[in-house]
Amino acid sequence: MRFIAIFFAFVTVGCKQAAGERCQTDSDCEDGLTCECQMADRLCDDGVCQSADEAAEAESEAESEAESEAESEAESEAEAESESESESESESEGE
Repeated sequence: MRFIAIFFAFVTVGCKQAAGERCQTDSDCEDGLTCECQMADRLCDDGVCQSADEAAEAESEAESEAESEAESEAESEAEAESESESESESESEGE
């Protein structure tokens, strides 16, 4: 009977994950840490426990990366449009 009581105590308390360890929800992490993952519903299989500072830094890096990609796309589209206009002008001059 004592075994069942001890087992129940461990199961209900559970273990909290430290920084950098795997998680699925915020409650899996130690106090002061949150589960960071890419899923919108905040339940995932590959989350990582992080402090608020680390999470903010990771979010900032992701935003910077997205901005860089958007700028590169805009530049590529502008170059393609410019080339298209140049070709149209060359064809018009040849007529």
